[in-house]
This record gives sequence, C-alpha cells and structure tokens, in this order.
Amino acid sequence: MARRYDFQCKKCLHVFEKWLDFSKLDKAQRCPNCRSIRTRRHYRVAPSIRFNGGGFYINDKDKK
Repeated sequence: MARRYDFQCKKCLHVFEKWLDFSKLDKAQRCPNCRSIRTRRHYRVAPSIRFNGGGFYINDKDKK
C-alpha cells in the first residue's frame, strides 16, 4: 500500500511529495524541479489544537 511522503531537495530547497511503498522509501528520489537526487525526507509538524470554553469534557455535557 502506497503512502504519501514529503521530500525536500538539498540543492534548490524545493519541497515535493511522492506516493511510495515502504519498500521503495530508502531509494533516492529525484527532485522534479532541478532533477537532483540530493533529497531528504521532509517532516511536517502538525498544528497543535487548543480547546477553549465549555462543552469539551463529559462533566460539561447537559448542564442545566
């Protein structure tokens, strides 16, 4: 099953995505912008979620 992976070119700093099987993840990926094989996996940071206000906990439900 293929998954989406992000890569960044070390030469031109272009960030691109590829759908790859896990077995092909170790092979060098070519940058579509400058055709360089000097790429690395790029990890994106998920945004943090903050819940403010009432109604987010079980003890806040149906308060009357």
